[in-house]
Formats: sequence, structure tokens, C-alpha cells
Amino acid sequence: NKKVDFNYDIKMNIPNKITYKTCLAINSSPGSQRGIEETFNSNLNPMVNENKIIYFEHDCIKLGITNAINKLIIDIQDYKPDILIFFHIANIKVPDDFVSKLYNVLPKVKIIYDEGDMFGGLGKPMLSHMKKFMKSVDGVFIRGLGDWYKECFKYNKKTIYVPHINSLPLVNQNLYKINRKACFVGNKITTRKGPIFRLPGASNREKLVKYLDSHIPDFEIYGKGWGNLKSYKGLIQFDDQDLLYNDITYHFSYEHYPKIPLYWSDRMPISLYRGQIYITHEHGLYSQYFKDTKGVFFFKNKQEALEIYKFLLTRNEDDLRELRISNATHAKKIFDSISIYNNALKQVI
Repeated sequence: NKKVDFNYDIKMNIPNKITYKTCLAINSSPGSQRGIEETFNSNLNPMVNENKIIYFEHDCIKLGITNAINKLIIDIQDYKPDILIFFHIANIKVPDDFVSKLYNVLPKVKIIYDEGDMFGGLGKPMLSHMKKFMKSVDGVFIRGLGDWYKECFKYNKKTIYVPHINSLPLVNQNLYKINRKACFVGNKITTRKGPIFRLPGASNREKLVKYLDSHIPDFEIYGKGWGNLKSYKGLIQFDDQDLLYNDITYHFSYEHYPKIPLYWSDRMPISLYRGQIYITHEHGLYSQYFKDTKGVFFFKNKQEALEIYKFLLTRNEDDLRELRISNATHAKKIFDSISIYNNALKQVI
């Protein structure tokens, strides 16, 4: 059984004099994940004193994998990081000797595979090159426990739970607006292969969104695949979530992997940082993790989700504002990027 530390903000124990240079090989082009880029670059602290981002997947697409690897080697030879983190590699089929080449260039570097997505089942199986990569590196960071943790642990004994953080820095002051508006942000995932190939939570997500669409007049849906619903508002840019969540009081959620304990997408911390009242399905260990976050509510089915929303509408504005403030306050503690990543890095270095 994996013991989970719920006190990331307390148990830091950062060395006083040892500092590290980190390098993040990210899976995007420059500027396309501004929230993640800004969060990573702002995480300078007594433990990590210098950061650098390399756009490895972008280079692979633009230059080809061989040339991108050669460029990466030149970059890390010049920068000489103590810690090299690869963020997603599912779309890049790197050669089997890729990691050994990096260790040959920098024998003392600690290489970490950070997998922010969830894999499992017929709908989204873990790929063979991901397994080989996990076996070859010093540590693996993942976003959930349970079967997903056990699967990754088979390939690397230093598999570490690192929850999704607030990857969109606060730009605007939280207004804590109180209104009847509710939103759902996420995609409808379908497949032509049949129901068993859908992601585990896809069917219940679809049922929830359709049910809320037919019962809540002030409902807004964002994402792909919902175009036939009356509440659908289209796609939303990643950075635009800041304004949306500030303007809407309630946020409904249903994750694609409901049986993976402590898994959530980064929409949850982004939402809670803005103080939205969060209504989500009961998910393994959620109630323990969010025990001090007053504005997070759990449902077992779509009917219960609607009942929670209706109950909240009966509360006065002061009570609701207190819930929003509680969510924003506690989110800054439990989703703090510096303490979470430093806690994880200590277990590898």
C-alpha cells in the first residue's frame, strides 16, 4: 500500500547549501503552454536556483527525432543541469539507447520522467517506448495511485505520486462572484472501436453533462464533442480559464479515470485557485485530501450532483463567498508547485 503524504507544504526539509539546476524537456512549442512554462520558470527557491526549458517534442516534429536528440545533447552539454525532467513522451518514439546517450554526456545528471497524463485499459494503453523510458531513468512522477501506480512501479521502483498543480498563474484578483452560473470544462471522448475501448469514465461523464444540460438553465459547457447540447459554448483556450472561473461560481467535474485514487486533471487546481465551488464525483481519497476545503462537494451519481447544486442555491451569498474563499485559500497550500516538486525531487536526488 502506498502511503500518501498530505502535507506537502509542511515537510520540506530543504538543504541549506545545496542547490540544483533543472532542465524541463516539454512536449509543446514555445508559448503554447504558457501556464506550465511560467510556473516552472517561477519555481526558483532555496533548492532549485536555475531553470531552463527545452521544447523537445517540438524539435522532434520540426527537425526529426535524430536531429532533435543531437540538439538536446548540445543544449544539456552547454547548460549542465543537475536534474533533467521529460514531460510526456507518449508522442515521441525515442530510440532504446536514448537515455544511455544522455548519461554518457552527463554521467551525474538525474533524469526524471514526468507523466502528467493517465494511461490504462484498451482505450489508452501504456506504450512500449514509455515502459522502456521508465526503466532507464532515475525516477518517475505520476498523477494517480492505485493500479496506475502499481503499473508504473513495475518499471521503476522510484515511482512518486506528484499531483497536478495550479499550472495557470493567477493574473487577475479573485472576485469571488456569487451567481447561479455553473460550468463543465472537458472533452467528450468517443471511439469507433466500441464501448470497451472508451476511457473508463467517458460514459458517465457524458451522462452527467447531458443531464445537467437539461436541468440547469445557467449551465455552460466547454470542450470538444458537445456541439449538440444547448449549453455548449465552444472550446476554451488554456489561459482563458482564469477569467471564466472568476466569473462562474460553480464547477462540475467527472474525471476519465474514476477508479484511480487521487487523480485529477489540472483543471481542478486551476478552478480551486480561483475559488470556484467544485462539485465532483467521489474519487478514491478525495474526501481525505480535501477535508479542509469547504467548497468541494462529492456526488455518487448525476442526480446527486444536481441536488448538491440546488442545495447550494439556497445558501446566502455570505456563506457561498466563504466557500469560495476557503477553496482558494486551501488550494494555495495543497497545490503549491514549489513544495510539491521539491518534495518529489528530494526522493530522487
